[in-house]
Amino acid sequence: MNSQTKQYMEKCRCRRHFIVNVEKGLAYVLAPRNASSSMKVALEPYMHIMEYNYVGKPTIDKCVVFTTIRNPITRFVSAYGEILRFRKDIPEANKITLGLSFRKESSEAGKLARFIEEVTKIGLYEGHLLPQSWWFDLGVKIKEYLVCEHLEEDVATFAEKYSVDLVWPEKRVNPGVEPELRKTLCGFLFNNEPRLVGMLRDLYEDDFELYLEKAGMPADERPEIM
Repeated sequence: MNSQTKQYMEKCRCRRHFIVNVEKGLAYVLAPRNASSSMKVALEPYMHIMEYNYVGKPTIDKCVVFTTIRNPITRFVSAYGEILRFRKDIPEANKITLGLSFRKESSEAGKLARFIEEVTKIGLYEGHLLPQSWWFDLGVKIKEYLVCEHLEEDVATFAEKYSVDLVWPEKRVNPGVEPELRKTLCGFLFNNEPRLVGMLRDLYEDDFELYLEKAGMPADERPEIM
């Protein structure tokens, strides 16, 4: 992880937090682009607890702490789509334009390739790009990791295990990229671009290791669901 990314982490306006449903006894550690919007729907009504401290600890300790983990490559593509559609090319921390040129590329694959090259140099400048492992670091042990690549099954297993009513939304909430474009871009990376995947591995080394540990599959192995 480069020094610029660490600086963006320190100044990121997006605060790490828990989504808590007290009645169900569940505390969800949120990470953007990890089906977190759909999880909010499943946990309604919920409350935000920002820190595991003297205020939040008594509530969190009564809950099952869990999160969702996603293949770092497909998650990056989703975060890229969020930036492509909604975000300006400036770091949240300081409002200084970065002068990124990826939008000038003519093809969608070319834009993604240039974007990976540019963030490799300047760092992960936006909250959606920051590693999952950073979002998970809230000072409390996460008991369960639900894997986004087979999330509906994991949610059902989780709900049965803890005897909670956790209903997954029928439709995906707030997708970062149009489904067909997401599949195209993910296929471009998994099929043809070991150099770009290597760059992502360097950017998200901890996430690659965590995904292998919790999902039981290497992140650079093409998933069935992208």
